[in-house]
Amino acid sequence: MKITIKNLEAHIMLGVYPQELVAPRQVIMHISVDYDGTAAAKSDELADALDYGLIEQRIIHSLKTQKFALLEAMAEHVAQLVLDFELAQSVTVEIDKPGALVHSSCVSISHTVSK
Repeated sequence: MKITIKNLEAHIMLGVYPQELVAPRQVIMHISVDYDGTAAAKSDELADALDYGLIEQRIIHSLKTQKFALLEAMAEHVAQLVLDFELAQSVTVEIDKPGALVHSSCVSISHTVSK
């Protein structure tokens, strides 16, 4: 099965240029997690499922204390947070950085990691 969390917003310190590090900036994440949902499908119990609410909380809580120069480092950090969940088998983290380019609405990076 796959769980996808779309448009997860956070405000973090992100960038390499001094003007980027004046204040936290908005990033928007899309997180897709492959997991074995067989037990949850049979039992209909949250205890057997991958709790996407906890995934969201863990990511937001962790990002409050982090600072990244590159989207690549942030994507790896978020991927590892998700893979810490026992049922998670693989994760794709896509991060949008609005306002990073002059002539585009945003730049985006996508990173896939498996256990």
